[in-house]
Amino acid sequence: IPLCLVASEMFLRDNHRRLLDMGALVKETMHVLTRVLPEGIEVQTDIDETVHPALADESQLQQAVLNLCINARDAMLAHSGGGVLKLSVRAGLLSKPLDDGGSAEEPAVILRVTDTGPGVPDNLRRRIFDPFFTTKGLGRGMGLGLSSVYNLVDTHGGTVDVNHAPGGGAQFS
Repeated sequence: IPLCLVASEMFLRDNHRRLLDMGALVKETMHVLTRVLPEGIEVQTDIDETVHPALADESQLQQAVLNLCINARDAMLAHSGGGVLKLSVRAGLLSKPLDDGGSAEEPAVILRVTDTGPGVPDNLRRRIFDPFFTTKGLGRGMGLGLSSVYNLVDTHGGTVDVNHAPGGGAQFS
């Protein structure tokens, strides 16, 4: 029975996918973000309008973007009381592993969320996508935001990379 349940959930999830303009998704998400970001956080966008649409579930990807932005907000507020949050959309290539141990590159849409917070320490990078892992104090987070981001992106056939942002902070792609 669980396999049938999982299969039906996957069918329903895939059924909501359509060709989606990721730049438009970011712009729409900006309207929601203006309600949850304090004045001390400057938001910037850098959207390549020529990027091809991606086959995606709009509400799921919008939730992933919001989770990344809320985490960035919290990190910047705790670190310096504010900062810069940048969202960008670019065309790129995604390296996919092959059964023979090699890899192949395929076209992809790269959505990047960059902040000027403290960054992600190297010793935590392996755990940040684990369910219920959080660096926030008691009552300040459940540790599901990045886990959800990872799972949503993975179900769309993508990957999530985290790096130090140029000039400090974190960069999630």
